[in-house]
Amino acid sequence: MSGISKETKDKIITLANIARRILQASSTQAVVNQTDVSVILDALESVASGVLARSVLNGFNQPIRVLDDADKSSQGMLSIEMVKAGIEELSKLYRHQVELKEPIPPPSSYAKNTVWVEWQEKANAILCFRPDGKQGLPLCVLDDVFREFQQQATAPLPSTPDARRALNAAFNLCYTMPNHFATEADRSEMFDTCLDPILPHQSWRKGVHIRGKTEHLGGHVGRIYEQDGLACILREDKVETGTGDDVYMQVSRSYQLYVES
Repeated sequence: MSGISKETKDKIITLANIARRILQASSTQAVVNQTDVSVILDALESVASGVLARSVLNGFNQPIRVLDDADKSSQGMLSIEMVKAGIEELSKLYRHQVELKEPIPPPSSYAKNTVWVEWQEKANAILCFRPDGKQGLPLCVLDDVFREFQQQATAPLPSTPDARRALNAAFNLCYTMPNHFATEADRSEMFDTCLDPILPHQSWRKGVHIRGKTEHLGGHVGRIYEQDGLACILREDKVETGTGDDVYMQVSRSYQLYVES
């Protein structure tokens, strides 16, 4: 862990060694899933050995599952809570040092083919099907709102005022977006106008700067649509198809930053 102050390095290694001792204690071993502990111990061993690598962070994210027949009042259960707090502090310190050494590129840079192709091969790749193997759990199992969206997206459109406004917006987009626009801003403004019946113009924030809490590099999102202070849509527009870099990877990285902010 070269380049880190001695004080920070000593604290990181001390926290790692304390967590290792607790997890290796017989009282802790008796109440936890051994596979979980093995993953975490491997990460702690790397830290204690002076390794500074982003992949090590995956070990800190491993949940510690308690055995079904474990004595909930045992010393081992108290030790688990102690080690969780220690690993959380260790993870923050370690991640900060990793980010200093190897910061993830901002969205505008991540969109470049020479950049995202390399970063999507790393352990912390964005799970957005680029390439195909980079996929996580189905969205519908992560939150019920995604399941409801999938159901509604494939259902017949209801005969309601909202549905009619949505159809009108879709027609206007299909009619206007094939036109030539002199600048990206011109296309974005027309896109906003077409969506105005269903997504009011004033609810779009433009050129929003975002930065993850644990990252040193941030970036700007072209448009963010908000409701009650929460982002519902992140949008990047290009003046013409094929201009600029990979807009899908750009907005994927923007979403990653927003989630971590």
